Amino acid sequence: MTKMRRTVAVIAAFAMALTVPAAGYAAGPAEKTGAGEMPDDQLLMVSDAEGDMASLSEIDENDYNGFIYVLKEDATEEQIEEIENNIEEIDNENVAEEISSGEIYAAESLDVIEQVADPSAIEYIEPNYLVHIAYTADPFDRYNGSMMNTIRIRNVWDAGVYGAGQGGAKTPVIAVMDTGLRGVSSKSRRHEDLDYSKVPKSMWSRKFRSAEDDNGHGTFLTGEILATMGNKKGVSGLMPQVKIIPVKVLDKNGQGEMKDLISALNHLIKKGNVDVINMSFTSGYYSASFEKACKKAARKGMILVAAAGNAGNPSFMYPAGYNSVIGVAAVKGSGSKWSHSEYNDSVDVAAPGVNVAGLSANSSKSYTMVSGTSMAAPVVSALAAMVKSIDPTVKHNQFATILKMSSRDKGKKGYDVHYGMGIIDFSKAYQYTSSNKGRIKAIGVKKSQKPKKAKIKSLRTGINGVRVKVKKLKKTTSYQIAIKKKGKKYKILRVSKNKFTIVNLNGYSTYYIKVRGVRNLNGVMVYGKWSKVKKFRTK
Repeated sequence: MTKMRRTVAVIAAFAMALTVPAAGYAAGPAEKTGAGEMPDDQLLMVSDAEGDMASLSEIDENDYNGFIYVLKEDATEEQIEEIENNIEEIDNENVAEEISSGEIYAAESLDVIEQVADPSAIEYIEPNYLVHIAYTADPFDRYNGSMMNTIRIRNVWDAGVYGAGQGGAKTPVIAVMDTGLRGVSSKSRRHEDLDYSKVPKSMWSRKFRSAEDDNGHGTFLTGEILATMGNKKGVSGLMPQVKIIPVKVLDKNGQGEMKDLISALNHLIKKGNVDVINMSFTSGYYSASFEKACKKAARKGMILVAAAGNAGNPSFMYPAGYNSVIGVAAVKGSGSKWSHSEYNDSVDVAAPGVNVAGLSANSSKSYTMVSGTSMAAPVVSALAAMVKSIDPTVKHNQFATILKMSSRDKGKKGYDVHYGMGIIDFSKAYQYTSSNKGRIKAIGVKKSQKPKKAKIKSLRTGINGVRVKVKKLKKTTSYQIAIKKKGKKYKILRVSKNKFTIVNLNGYSTYYIKVRGVRNLNGVMVYGKWSKVKKFRTK
């Protein structure tokens, strides 16, 4: 009997779309802790543009983001401790946070201050005003307010960082390998919310005539990063001063072939002018040649980012499953877990990807709302570009260090398969990269952190398949399997559990198999020793 051949297609990790109303999104309400009643109105210090006292209603809501409150010098230790304990009870640091312990605090609303603070301890409250450099317009367009809070990007914008090279560094280039970009080959089709001067060129695989988007997926992803900021239209891109190369490798149905992906990636490597590669597509099939291309790109200094997948189970999807690629899980705008996101050790970090508003390719003035790990990946790609704009020497393992040091832990303490190292934080990543420019070390791995040598406990053969049971290992988040037919080369598989079945083998044939443990150690895959090779014969 012969092994069944399969046609391999790459499916874009894309959820259904719907029309978005012209309205913003706010973070969810904080849980009331009952610290005290609302402070007196006289505590609220509000000034207008001339510096005169004004009422809060006279201040444009786009000019501030929540409130800052300052404690009195004689505030007691008990009052300070109560405030900080109440803040900890609110499971969202964007709602209420400590700025300077015992002195200055921030909250998203006056109601939150009421919930956490004793009014007698407060000296005054004032709006958390937004500060902009001279040529910067209001960066907050219509959508995704809660997402911006979750990834804490506003502090970076306020510092004047929008993706352009800092301190003489070159402006980073992101290659979006996807369905292309609307208007890239026709000026009449250009979207109103994109600055096409930031799109220096485009690429497409041999099956396409141009990189024009006939699906919408690639246009959406590009808009997440590059949409014009402050034009009062649509959305604000996360890093709108970076450069983007749209690479069309997926067709109008969101499908593509592995060979086209490998060809495009190798072309980008050869050109050598790309800093970050976004891959918001998935395949359930492991490809050694695609992984090889990804490794090569990573060695060249490129940071590769991919969607973890939308099946909501522990199955591995690629390219997120490759060691040289940052796998991204999707969370809701508030930062809570999304049930459709894959969970396994291919997940390095998490980012908002649910009900994200963005550009539609249907017309030059249309917008849409979608969900998926596809939408989460560009958020991390934008973060990688920000890092590269500060320190161009950062490579994959250094970026993993930055993610470890800056991401906000969520779920189980430390690394876990739902959130990886945590939810990305632009503000902390900016501060860490700036403070350690040129000195960021790759995450080190100690011998004690590696999984122990694996052991195959049992093999049960069947028709064209085998059932394998491996001894469960500590410090192991997945298992790698190498299997080959007699006289052939090993093929590599990866599973999340120590019990698994391999199907579609040749019948009445001799095979050899070995297994080893794998651990995601803060974004770096650590491999244990291979087990002894076991020999079996199918029925």
